[in-house]
Amino acid sequence: MPTGQAIIFLVLELMYPAWERISTEDWRSYAGSEFGLYQYDARDVHCLSNTNVRVRQKLVLSDRGRANLVKEFGSEYEKAKEIIVIREIDCPAKRICILGLTYVGDEGRVIKRESYESIEWDVITPDSVDAVLYHAICEGNGLTHK
Repeated sequence: MPTGQAIIFLVLELMYPAWERISTEDWRSYAGSEFGLYQYDARDVHCLSNTNVRVRQKLVLSDRGRANLVKEFGSEYEKAKEIIVIREIDCPAKRICILGLTYVGDEGRVIKRESYESIEWDVITPDSVDAVLYHAICEGNGLTHK
């Protein structure tokens, strides 16, 4: 193999894992608020049972969302860009909970990770951001009935 082709092959071989990682995410926007843009990863929706679904959600922070984080939690969040949340939804009961949070800053740097062992279920309020996620995930997958 000529040297030029070998170099191209090597570069492509080294880049393939990055292409694979990028292609495993499919962020879809579903709502916006004063705090930012809400998205869910359509490729990371897992049916845990006939009724429960686990989904990865992301809030791409607006300036106001970032300012709110700084006000609530301190200056270490000044460079926060997004919050990735692992959620579980009980579709028939219209309940949702948070299993974990990752605060991500500039260039993908993790600011803080949190996980919750004892989960606290919240009822999904009509006309809320969670209600829009519920419709996209539960109704979109036919999981609204027991």
